[in-house]
Parts: sequence; structure tokens; C-alpha cells
Amino acid sequence: MTNASPHTTKYALERQNAALIAARKLNEFTARQLADQTGTGIATARRRINIWRDAGECELLRTEGKAQVFRLTEEVATSPAPDLNRNSPEAAFWTAMRILRRFDPTDVIASISAARAGLELHDARAYCQLLMRAGYLRCIAPAKPGKREACYQLVKNTGPMAPHPRRLRVLIDPNEGGVAWVPKVPA
Repeated sequence: MTNASPHTTKYALERQNAALIAARKLNEFTARQLADQTGTGIATARRRINIWRDAGECELLRTEGKAQVFRLTEEVATSPAPDLNRNSPEAAFWTAMRILRRFDPTDVIASISAARAGLELHDARAYCQLLMRAGYLRCIAPAKPGKREACYQLVKNTGPMAPHPRRLRVLIDPNEGGVAWVPKVPA
């Protein structure tokens, strides 16, 4: 993925957000309906639907003639719209990681502290650990408690928008002592 300018990225985010709002408004939609609602071409609407399907964010309901009818999953349909300002802590951490390439959580905080007050070391540690588990970072030097933080290397730079955690809805059964069902998560 090529790195776009901030203006292009913001424009792309605005278009993605417009498609999401249109899909929510329509509830059930075809690529043609999504294209008409967003003022984009049908090919663009199809690409957006394919991205949502690959991410498990929409599902095929039925086929009507040649048209496929989709619906957003309940989680996506009811979740808040994406943050177009990209002011989240994850966005600040991710930007620092993309610039530094090799870092520890202290380096990440130090590189953004002047611009973003209120970001904590424990948040940077947790985000690094999450990204490592997801395959975005590799630990190149383990932490030595009381002496140094773990050192990481960015190995999967997917672009300027930060990967961010998302809560999944699971079914907890206290009678069985824990999680009874976890939805299938797309790879």
C-alpha cells in the first residue's frame, strides 16, 4: 500500500464513512443502491462491499436476479462511525512506530509526548503487545523488569491508518464457568 498524503487519506476516510452511513440507512442493499446513495460508481461500491465481506462486516442475504443483497453485521451496524480526525492514542502510537521502525514503548511515548499530552507508558506497552500478538511487531529484545522495556521491530506496515482493538460480542455462561460461544473472526 502506498502512503497517501494526509488530504487523500482523509478524503478516502470520508468516502468510506459515507458508504458506511449509506449502508446503515438502507439496512439491506445492493451494490447499485450503495453506489446511488454515495454518488460513486458501481465498481467502487462493489469493492467496498468486498472489503466489508472479507473483514466479516457484511453478509450476503440473498440474490435477486443478478443483484446480490447484503446487510451489515449487527456489530458494524450499531458501532460508532470511524474517527475521521484520527486523534486516538492508537493513531499516535502507530505513527511513531512507522517512523521509528525499531523502538520500545518508552521511545514511542517520547516521540509523541510533546504533541500529545496524556498518553501513558502502560497504554503504549499494551498496544505493542497487542500488535505483536497480531503479527505487526516482532520482539527483538525481551524486557528485563526494572532495567529495560522490550524492544520491538515493525514487520507489518499496512499504511497510515492505525490498527485498533475492537471488542467482540461473546456469550458468557456462568453456569459453565466462562465463555460459551465466540463468533468466528475473519483472518
